[in-house]
Amino acid sequence: MWLNALLFMSYFEEKKEYMKIFIVFLLILLNTSSVLAQEQIIEKDWWKTYSGELNGQEIVLSVNRGSDNKIVGSTCDLIQGHKVNLIGNEYGNSLRLNAMINDSIIGTFDGYLIRKDDDFYKGEFKPVGKDASYTFDLKYSSGSYGTTEKRYVDFPGTDTQLEQFAKDLILAFNTKDKEWLSQKMYYPLPVYLKNKTKLTITSPIQFIEEYEQIATQTLLGKMTSWKTCNLSSNHSGVMLGRGEIWIWREDTATNEDPKYRINNIVTN
Repeated sequence: MWLNALLFMSYFEEKKEYMKIFIVFLLILLNTSSVLAQEQIIEKDWWKTYSGELNGQEIVLSVNRGSDNKIVGSTCDLIQGHKVNLIGNEYGNSLRLNAMINDSIIGTFDGYLIRKDDDFYKGEFKPVGKDASYTFDLKYSSGSYGTTEKRYVDFPGTDTQLEQFAKDLILAFNTKDKEWLSQKMYYPLPVYLKNKTKLTITSPIQFIEEYEQIATQTLLGKMTSWKTCNLSSNHSGVMLGRGEIWIWREDTATNEDPKYRINNIVTN
């Protein structure tokens, strides 16, 4: 009888030990899953763009996760005329980014990533050398595939070269440089007019002839607020504005000789 009791107690103690091991394993698994889920807020090879306000001013910020797990990105709204690079780390749901120009830190974005119905990035920006901080409130606005080394992976040349083409394009419309623009179109070029009427432009000569129908006051007015930095891209090309103009690569373009063209225009 005593022997049976001892055997039962030994069996029970062994089961308790297995249960302890199982509970510890389960806690580790849940914690690991939670960390992995948090790390996926900023994903590798995916540019996440957040738009909103910093101290009452409009700002757009774009970030990606590098192969070394660092978060990198940029914004063109912090300092007028400058592309400010961003680098930092994501800790759980917090994201801290140093804002840099020419390898010098000019300030820090310190905030939290919030995932509800949409993704948000909220916090404070603290400029270097100032006893002040400014609130920012940003919402996820778009995403596109690309690496930290090259945002526009489907296009030849550098990101800077493609964004310079976007700047040149807007300038040409503003200065009515019809000749230059006519040489930067893919033909036949679909142009969508008022009431979604489609006009097909088949040659540079026709583009110049129909220019007033294409470069409407509505389109030119929208261009005044267009950004030419951290643009969204997909299988249709690189988007300007809200898709009024799309940029595509020229068939003969190479990295050594990058060339771009417009393949779609919406005038209203």
